[in-house]
Amino acid sequence: MITPEALESVKAALASNEIEHKAETKKNTVPRKAAGQAWEDPTLADWQKKKSS
Repeated sequence: MITPEALESVKAALASNEIEHKAETKKNTVPRKAAGQAWEDPTLADWQKKKSS
């Protein structure tokens, strides 16, 4: 049986993880603009940055 304390601990851990994930996603987004619209594109952060020689 799961105790109420254990359940609250798991809920708190999940909430903390979700906040960290949102912050990480926000940090890895790339602002985009086209046709008068602006948005953030997190998929562009997946591309490797080109290394200069």
